[in-house]
Amino acid sequence: MSYRVAQMRRFARQYKKLHDNIATDVDATVETVAGNPANGRRVIMPRVGAKVST
Repeated sequence: MSYRVAQMRRFARQYKKLHDNIATDVDATVETVAGNPANGRRVIMPRVGAKVST
């Protein structure tokens, strides 16, 4: 099975602001997860303004 990594516009804007050492870590992590998606985890972010129960 083949996977493709797509960068969303919101992420791209934040990525540009990262320091070089952090951007390198992000790149390495993306390559690792793209190579074997089972190693990654799905993170579901709450919508802006949504109430989060703890």
